[in-house]
Amino acid sequence: MRYDACILSAEEEFATMLALELEDRGLRVVVCKTAEAAADTVAETFLVDADAFFFSPRMGRLVRYGRRLADAPPPAEQLHRPFLLTALYSALQGGSTTHGLLLLEKEQAALLDGERISLTPREYACLACLMRAKGAPVSREALLAAVWGEEETDCGVVTVYLHYLRKKLERNGKKMIYAIRGRGYALRQEGERL
Repeated sequence: MRYDACILSAEEEFATMLALELEDRGLRVVVCKTAEAAADTVAETFLVDADAFFFSPRMGRLVRYGRRLADAPPPAEQLHRPFLLTALYSALQGGSTTHGLLLLEKEQAALLDGERISLTPREYACLACLMRAKGAPVSREALLAAVWGEEETDCGVVTVYLHYLRKKLERNGKKMIYAIRGRGYALRQEGERL
């Protein structure tokens, strides 16, 4: 059987907690207690307790976690314990994360501070475009071209979809999507310089 994630850990309780959390997100997970068992496992991602194991899979992505991590050679990702679950989801799903917001590429959804947010394909594409800009403004025209291509010419549709995104993402007075006069829109954390 092929798994989404293989957890190689010396800490049984922590590994079980991680596995249950990931299974709740719909991932197929297996926990291994030895490097030999992990080596015999077929998985998309190997989540390895770097404090207890030195392990490099023959196939699949490697994500190391621990309290005492040394620099790992690429393409390994590292999570310093304690880590946020959004960082874990990002590493396992191949998504990108910013400001507690994580894009789940496979599901075309988002996680905001651990809460799953359902998005339409257009909302997801708009949000992905803003996240790729890493805080820089993206013009309406650029969003229109990236999300709708040649099938839409009215920039007003961008404003409508950004309104939908704001309703889904901006809760409890937390502002995330800023309109920057004459330049477009930016995804930024409150207090970040515009």
